[in-house]
Amino acid sequence: MDYWDATSRQLHFEVFGKCGFEDRTLAEISGPSKSGKSLVMQKLMAHCLVPYKYGGRQWSIGFISLSHKINQESLEKAVRAELRDWIGMDAPTEAEQAKIAKECCPQTRKL
Repeated sequence: MDYWDATSRQLHFEVFGKCGFEDRTLAEISGPSKSGKSLVMQKLMAHCLVPYKYGGRQWSIGFISLSHKINQESLEKAVRAELRDWIGMDAPTEAEQAKIAKECCPQTRKL
């Protein structure tokens, strides 16, 4: 397992594990410039948007992005990556991933 994969799994466990946040939780991500805040936010958003069937939370999201780095295209890419990580028996095909990502992303409200 490479460093980034291990780091991603650890982050996922810490945020969504037994003591992870629940629906309607307010999360703030802050840190120094170019520290990966937008990447972390997109990963969290993708997990929250993905349907339960594929290991996600299937939530709607409201978010404020001061950097404007998160857009429809980057969020769809993050959702597809989250779906590719699903190792269940019913893992979605590439075409299904694209369709699910397009359906999930409108569940976001940018404030």
